[in-house]
Amino acid sequence: MGLLMWVIVIATSIWVLVDAKTIGIKKGQIQGMGDIGPWGWFFVCLLLWIVGFPFYLVKRSEFKRANGKQEGYLTYFRFYFFISAIIGALEVIDGIIAISTSSIGTINIFISLLEMFWVSFSIFAIINLKKSKNVPISYVSYNVFGWAYGIYLAIESQSKAPAMLPLWFSIFGLCFGIYFCLSSAFSLRQARMQKDQFQQA
Repeated sequence: MGLLMWVIVIATSIWVLVDAKTIGIKKGQIQGMGDIGPWGWFFVCLLLWIVGFPFYLVKRSEFKRANGKQEGYLTYFRFYFFISAIIGALEVIDGIIAISTSSIGTINIFISLLEMFWVSFSIFAIINLKKSKNVPISYVSYNVFGWAYGIYLAIESQSKAPAMLPLWFSIFGLCFGIYFCLSSAFSLRQARMQKDQFQQA
């Protein structure tokens, strides 16, 4: 699992370097945070990936405007809603597995890591979205609740037996996955139909 995460970090950091050079990013093109060159972005993503990579995706459109390049169809927010729909579908699978087994397995842990990773993207979406904020807000809230409940279960459980999830929590996760998948897909459809409503603040 750790090796997989390192592969993702290195691969996305290299993509950022190549993408930044392709766009023509240079230091001094924008003001404020993020005013660094391609190699700066590479090292920020490599060393502080959980914050650096989503921040690059947010700033990418600003750099494209500064370089006179037209916005690609899949902007950050379309990208956010598209991946969110996939995350929601994975949460549905996670909920079905949790209901059928009542225990935490490898697949559950992997999906939980993906969910945790997606929280940082959702925080940036909350800050920058003008509409459909309910999607990232509900996702962050759901994860915070899950973390708090997980800590509670860890404190309450004194035995070394495998952690057991209450049935109601698994059903809640399944229902949230359905909601998150459908609401993300609907927001993605809206973003495609009304591009001007999904610009950065």
